Amino acid sequence: MIAKKIRLLAGLCGIAAAVALTLVGSQPAQAYSSNPYSASKTCNTGTWKGSYSPYSSKAIRTESGSHVGTLYVSYDRNLGMWCAVLQKNVLLGYKTFASVSINGSGSKNSGYFGYYAGPVYASYRTKPSYATGQLVYSTSGGSQTYTTAQRLYF
Repeated sequence: MIAKKIRLLAGLCGIAAAVALTLVGSQPAQAYSSNPYSASKTCNTGTWKGSYSPYSSKAIRTESGSHVGTLYVSYDRNLGMWCAVLQKNVLLGYKTFASVSINGSGSKNSGYFGYYAGPVYASYRTKPSYATGQLVYSTSGGSQTYTTAQRLYF
């Protein structure tokens, strides 16, 4: 009788675990037609919170000219800090490799992101001169992988 109750309880726990795993593990990422994050908002929520204003931006394009992302640089005059963010324009909500860095600062953020890489920060005193952004993604069938990179001088 006790063994039967234990087997029943174990079975119920297994079902509950399977249901929880199904609900959590199979939910697809929310896909958007446009990126819901702004560069200045992203900079203002990072390590060096402040009041970042857009400074410059540059589209990241494929060889065929498709706009796949945008590299943004913002500046906070009061903090004396630069901020760089790379926002994706393709495969939003799906994690693809992205990277953003500011030269001379050692500040880099790279990995698999759904919407943006960054923010990364550099002090005005380090006199950075450019930010670099890179996206790596595949076609829907996975038959071709694209790597795009762009350097934004400021």
